[in-house]
Amino acid sequence: MKRTALLFLITSLLTIACNRGKDTIVIIPDIEKNHLQQNHLFGNIKEITTSQYITFVEHDSLTEVLVSSQWQHYSSDGYLKSVLTFDKKGDTILKEEIKYNQLAQTAQVISHEKRNKKTGEHSFSAFKYDNFGHKTEEKYYNNDSLYLTILYKTDNKGNVVELTQQYDSLSLKNQFFYNSNGLVEQTKELDPFGKLFKYTTFEYDNYGDEVNRRIYNSKNKQIEYTYTVYNQQGHLLRVIHEDLVHNLRSTVTYSLHDKQGNWTLAEYKKGEDLIYIKKRQFIYY
Repeated sequence: MKRTALLFLITSLLTIACNRGKDTIVIIPDIEKNHLQQNHLFGNIKEITTSQYITFVEHDSLTEVLVSSQWQHYSSDGYLKSVLTFDKKGDTILKEEIKYNQLAQTAQVISHEKRNKKTGEHSFSAFKYDNFGHKTEEKYYNNDSLYLTILYKTDNKGNVVELTQQYDSLSLKNQFFYNSNGLVEQTKELDPFGKLFKYTTFEYDNYGDEVNRRIYNSKNKQIEYTYTVYNQQGHLLRVIHEDLVHNLRSTVTYSLHDKQGNWTLAEYKKGEDLIYIKKRQFIYY
C-alpha cells in the first residue's frame, strides 16, 4: 500500500473513532489508572488467558500452531497479581507474583518476583515510596545479584517526571511531560552524557485514548510512528506502526471483541504477510 493510501485510511478511521456519540466523557489521568485501564481493558476482569499461534498456509488453508500461552490474574480493583507463562505443551515456563502494600491507601507494588521453571533462574524487584506514597526507587536482582536500580522523581500528584536507570557503569535518564488531562504528551531519552538521544510525542482523542505516537531522533527527524484506531465505542480496532529508518510497516488488527469490548482475536502482519495471531479468553468477577 502506498504511503498516501495508508494515510487516507488512517485519517478515515480516526475520524470514525472520534465520533463516539454523546456519552459523558471522563478522562482518567495516568496516575489514577489501575493496570486494566493502563492496558485499555474493560470490565471487572479476574483472569485473562492469551494464546499465541504462528500461522502458515498448508494445502490451500491457513494452519495455526500454538507457540505459547499466558495466564494473568487481577485483583477485584484492577491490579495485576500473578502471571503464568506456558509453552506449547502446556508446561509452566515462568511464574510471576506481584505483592502490594496492604496498609497503603493507594496501590503500591512492593515486590515483583519471577521464577523460570526450566532454567531455575530467579529474578526479583523491590520498590520504595516516600511519605506521600509516590514511588522513589526500584531495585532489580537476578539470582540475588543487583543489576539495575531505577530512581524516580515525581511531581506533587505522583506523576513520574524523571527516572534514572543505574547500571554498574552506566546511567540513563528519561523525562516525562504531561498535558492538562494528566496524560503523558512527551517523553525524552537522554544518553549517558545527559544529551538528548530521542524523544516521543503522544496525541489523544477526545476520550483520552492514544491515537498518535511519533518518535524523533536528536535532530528532530521522525524515525517511527504509530497510529491506533478505535470504533465508536472506544474498542481497539487496529494499530499501524511504521519504522521510517528501515521502511518497515507492521499492522495489528483486532477483529473480534467480547461483550465488554475487549479484543479476543488479534492478527499481526509485517507488510502484507500474516506472521502470528493471538487469542484471548476472559473471566470476570
